[in-house]
Amino acid sequence: GIHPLESGGFLVSGARLYDWDPFIAKFNDQGDLMNVFTWGNDLDEWLPWVMPLEGDTFMISYSTSKMSIGSNYLRGPNLMLFDAVLMDSLWTTSTSDSLYNYFDYSATKTIDGGYVACGSRIIGPANEIAYIQKWSADGEPEWSRSYRHVPSLGDTINDNQAFWDIAATPDSGLIVCGYYYNNSNSRAWVLKLDNCGDPVYDSCVVVIDNTLDIGEWPPAKAEIYAWPNPFDEVLNLQLPDRAAEIEIIDAMGQVVQRKKVWQLIHRFDLSELPTGAYIVRARMSNGEVLSKRVIKSGG
Repeated sequence: GIHPLESGGFLVSGARLYDWDPFIAKFNDQGDLMNVFTWGNDLDEWLPWVMPLEGDTFMISYSTSKMSIGSNYLRGPNLMLFDAVLMDSLWTTSTSDSLYNYFDYSATKTIDGGYVACGSRIIGPANEIAYIQKWSADGEPEWSRSYRHVPSLGDTINDNQAFWDIAATPDSGLIVCGYYYNNSNSRAWVLKLDNCGDPVYDSCVVVIDNTLDIGEWPPAKAEIYAWPNPFDEVLNLQLPDRAAEIEIIDAMGQVVQRKKVWQLIHRFDLSELPTGAYIVRARMSNGEVLSKRVIKSGG
């Protein structure tokens, strides 16, 4: 990437050939090289994503190699606060060693002053899922989540899903875009999240020559996914198809909430319901009826 400086000149970010160590080079307004900052270890790194902040400070999101298995490098997400005046890192933080094989593609600042980075996680041969890493304003890891669009064939060859760009929304949530690919099926993917990283809606379509093309999807598993379960106030549901009528049924068999939906992922505010067991029943557009038992806890 290339990034202008308030003090004049610009930064260029990338990786050096042969050792693939990331670098940030500083040039003046005449294109003369002024300084270079580089980092890395004896294993391959991943290209840094550079996000301008206030003044000549930048947030650097990148993946660093933690170990190698044969010719494969296991990478983990990292975050760096960088001062382009000093041409030095102010602080660098990384997630635990349990997070590996992550590739960062984009990052942004959140409404609460923290940061998020998005990308993909390699989980098998020709198989990846999308992920988002959330950091606090001080660079402390807050949460890391993986996301899979439905329908999906799961952890199979050529089932690939990734996020390429992410942005904060005025409601303190996030919106992220990427792709879903399975064999010959390839779709653009947009996912809206709340401030906790829970999906609000999921849209995965493609536009060809100004025409919306839903195309032929691989078959999805006919099941309702519910989380968290047990839940306290908010219950998230994911369906195998878009159009459905959802009913929340209490232990007496009474319908306490009914809603028609047209998205794969839905968020239900059930804070007014008493604690206990409930049945989620979804009547799909094809006539199929699916059900799921959920528990509302006492908080």
